[in-house]
Amino acid sequence: MAIMRTYLTAFFMSVGCGCLVWILLFYSLLGSPVSRSQWIHDAYQIKDEAAFDITGPKVVFVSGSNVLFGIDSRQLSVYWDRPVVNYGVHAGLGLAYTLERSKQVLESGDIAILPLEYEFFQEEHDYSETLLIHMTANDPDYFYALPVVEKVRVMGKMPLKRLRKGLKSAFREKPREEDGGGSVAGNDSIYSIENINADGDQINLEPEKLGVRDRNRIARLKAVKLITPEISDYSRGIFSDYLAWARANDVCLIVMPSNHVYFDAYRGPVYSDFLHNIRDYFMESRVPYIGDPYDYMYEKPYYFGDRYHLNSHGVEKRTRQIMQDTGSDLAALCESYRQ
Repeated sequence: MAIMRTYLTAFFMSVGCGCLVWILLFYSLLGSPVSRSQWIHDAYQIKDEAAFDITGPKVVFVSGSNVLFGIDSRQLSVYWDRPVVNYGVHAGLGLAYTLERSKQVLESGDIAILPLEYEFFQEEHDYSETLLIHMTANDPDYFYALPVVEKVRVMGKMPLKRLRKGLKSAFREKPREEDGGGSVAGNDSIYSIENINADGDQINLEPEKLGVRDRNRIARLKAVKLITPEISDYSRGIFSDYLAWARANDVCLIVMPSNHVYFDAYRGPVYSDFLHNIRDYFMESRVPYIGDPYDYMYEKPYYFGDRYHLNSHGVEKRTRQIMQDTGSDLAALCESYRQ
């Protein structure tokens, strides 16, 4: 019995020491940059600067990369006679982070337009590797703001390779601005801050600039298969909190369809019901939902390497569609929202 007690004591002490070491390693890497997340950090820096430079009411597009690769902000700004900021970065960051981050730049009197990726509507409570890496490298304040239970979940899901890279970065003397070169894969990569203009739009998207590998990738794209047309309870909860925050802070919300490669399968019952459920959810929440989702589904020649990334022709087509659907008076849409 004494031997068993000694064994169990040693076992639990070893586990406890291991957990303590893991926690210490985790906290030591918070704020330590890694090249993989550098582009996301730099993209947000450009977009934050664009938003903070505007005095007075503005329009902010909030979403993932379907917006980054999807609108001409300057053209929309002229049409609406309001400054427009493209705040789309990366859908891999997840719905909760994407919406929470937008609160940093939205102020009373602003209009937030949400053409959200469809995956956002069926999320479950989890942390993607993209979010884990970005959060710990570039936005530790987001981690610190999480409840204790969520902090434990984040630490438990952190990949060991991220800990190693973070520790190497933490003990290097090279400053952040020299680490990663401002892009994911060098300055020639499309994911480079050199390809984001002052409004937050991705540029240099002419079809002839698309590489062979990305052309093949588009050619291989197939319809996404949905298991259920329902919006997840987790996503509903995130939306509900965000809508309450927006109304409390006098921020007008307008929801629009995301752009997406078109397939005939999307006319089927499951996917069409899914699109109707999205519209119905926001209409029931008294949030304007503008546009027909099928009008924003284009053929493959309009895309640039991904089912959500438009080339320059696609950007032009979608921008015209947005103007047609909203009209020039966004304030009129906000009146119905506020009522």
